[in-house]
Amino acid sequence: MVAGVADGDGGTVGGEALGDTAADANVAAQDDEVAVFLRELRASNLAAFEERLATAKRFG
Repeated sequence: MVAGVADGDGGTVGGEALGDTAADANVAAQDDEVAVFLRELRASNLAAFEERLATAKRFG
């Protein structure tokens, strides 16, 4: 097996078990930031869509 490549056993890379590391924590924090950003973006897009839909309904 090549070091640093997932070997398909669901939990090791290069023969070492994957665990909680500082990198894992950083990724999790980034994932949370992305999730918040996407929720806010979705909410604003949804509000804009609902406004356009209401306007279209009024004008037929």
